[in-house]
Amino acid sequence: MDQRDWGRVSVTGEDAMQLLQGQLTQDVTLAGPAHAPMAAWCNPQGRVLSVSRLLSNDPAQVELLMPAALTAEVARRLGMYVLRSRAKVVDAGGGWRSVLVTEDQARNRDIDIGNAPGSALHAQQCWWIRLPGNTGAVEVNGPAEAVEALALPADNLRTRPQCGLPIVLPETQGSFIPQMLNLDLIGAVSFRKGCYSGQEIVARTQNLGRIKRRMALYAGDSTPLPSPGEKLLHDGQAAAEVVDAAGKLVLAVVNLSHAQLTLTSTAGVMLAPLPMPYEVPELPAS
Repeated sequence: MDQRDWGRVSVTGEDAMQLLQGQLTQDVTLAGPAHAPMAAWCNPQGRVLSVSRLLSNDPAQVELLMPAALTAEVARRLGMYVLRSRAKVVDAGGGWRSVLVTEDQARNRDIDIGNAPGSALHAQQCWWIRLPGNTGAVEVNGPAEAVEALALPADNLRTRPQCGLPIVLPETQGSFIPQMLNLDLIGAVSFRKGCYSGQEIVARTQNLGRIKRRMALYAGDSTPLPSPGEKLLHDGQAAAEVVDAAGKLVLAVVNLSHAQLTLTSTAGVMLAPLPMPYEVPELPAS
């Protein structure tokens, strides 16, 4: 089970959704008891500062689930935009887990969620959320003790790289625009909503078709796997940057000119490209 500590930034008040609507890439009004979409928060240059899962049972309270290492800074910086809004931004701290399980494990626990990516159900003190792609996986988020109480079998767990799920950590904050993390492909970016931080850069990249880097999946031939933020090389030159790694798999943002090539970590681990679990138009399907 992924033991990474996850935390929440809690946004409450009458204007909670309005505040977030002006900051996040997602149409925040879609978040609710039956839908928990992903979203990015960008700086004015369109660089991603956090990727979060939006959890909300009440329009007056939205929780942004993200790695706990980011919550304090995100809460502080997001709080600067409250101004006269009737909203409050609080660092709710860590102590949560986010794990990925097979659909059968969810079904065995009487969890019935929709088929659309982001379809959600809050049950057994956890959020159960359908993932995009062909992995048949479900994301389970909740307090560490609640997730551990589920006693999920290890052979039914999946990793974030395996499911093509992007993550932003302190080592990669501000390194990528949303399209580099495939966020536009997994429903985490709305191109119909109004302005938000970094929107001009994100929209221009999409409309002009200037996507030169995408997140791709690789299999390592040995350990140690490279860490988030580490550069991957081809012929001694930087060709990609690691987003996440688990097991033998690595997610990395790669220059499209190198997308079909085997790369090497700085420690000499060979990394061969694999198909992503969802369609990435700029990458080969197999």
